Amino acid sequence: SLRLSYLVGFRSLAIQTSEKFKQIFSEQDIITLIGNIENLDIQNKLSQDFIDSKSNENENNLYLNNCDILYSDTDNIKYNTLINHFNLDEKVTKIFNSPILVGTIDHFIPTVIGSKSSETSLIYRLATSNFILDEIDSYSASDLLSLGKFLYVLGLFGRKCLILSATLTSEIFLGLSSSYERGFKIFSQLNKKKETFNLSIISDLEEPIVFNNNLNKQNIYDNYIGKYKIKVDNQSSIKYEFLSLPNDNLSENSQYELLFQKSFELHKKFHIITRNNKKISIGFIRFNNTSSCINFSSYIEAKDHSKYPFLKLICYHSKFPNFARIYLDSHINNLTNRNTISEWESLIESFCVDNELMIIISTTSIIETGRDHD
Repeated sequence: SLRLSYLVGFRSLAIQTSEKFKQIFSEQDIITLIGNIENLDIQNKLSQDFIDSKSNENENNLYLNNCDILYSDTDNIKYNTLINHFNLDEKVTKIFNSPILVGTIDHFIPTVIGSKSSETSLIYRLATSNFILDEIDSYSASDLLSLGKFLYVLGLFGRKCLILSATLTSEIFLGLSSSYERGFKIFSQLNKKKETFNLSIISDLEEPIVFNNNLNKQNIYDNYIGKYKIKVDNQSSIKYEFLSLPNDNLSENSQYELLFQKSFELHKKFHIITRNNKKISIGFIRFNNTSSCINFSSYIEAKDHSKYPFLKLICYHSKFPNFARIYLDSHINNLTNRNTISEWESLIESFCVDNELMIIISTTSIIETGRDHD
């Protein structure tokens, strides 16, 4: 039977992935574990699947109860009888027994680096589930060290792991794979078997490769990634341009006007035509700081919109309160999710004016962190 844990680094991606999984698997088999308890009210409004698990002051469960929001439709799950002997609360029992768990990795890292019993509550899940770790390219150097320890423990338990990343350097690849391999060797020795595992790279543009105790792993990896990058560059459908200013003496408003006019050029150049013959474009303008993002949005808002009735503006940055960011996250995901073209066109066309729509999203680096916009 399927037993899988899918971990990401950010709450927004966990929610996004969970919604996708619910379209593929039975909802009663999925549990979603995320942090940030202060978002409880707004999450409850945005998702009908929310269940607020009862708090339990049991020392072993304090770590989970104090930091989690739990989405679950697993009330009728058949619990493992072994787990029932531990007299755990309902929340932890569901986490241990659910066939599919989607969550943020911060819940699991203390399990492998913590020193208190309350920090190791998820060890049973780690020991009995295969894992997918997504978007690890956003992790810091210290995060990657913790991730190496996590993979080492996975190897100790002989569990399988799939790492998803678009920008994994050879150094990180070799370090993480080495951590897992060391743990797996101990697993093999304890089981008194010559257990083996396959270390592979799989992509959508290149044939997969398997490392069979090859001493030149770094060269093989670098060559593979090099070929893949060339193919990605040649077929990328995402249109982008770096705008250089004609001189350094332009006023702030003059710079914003230049950006504004350039946005119209890109709209005319890259817009798509829907099946109902409507012109649509969605563009992100990414600033290095929040103040420029806000000031540019204010500059556009102050313009005479009667000249641009088809223009819609979204300002999105990290300074918004959490409830506002969750609200914006939800709407931007809907606007950029084109997996079902007919549904996407119906949504996007509802905003059109005179059969045309141009959406500008003024944002910062937050748009690149833990988001998966199409």
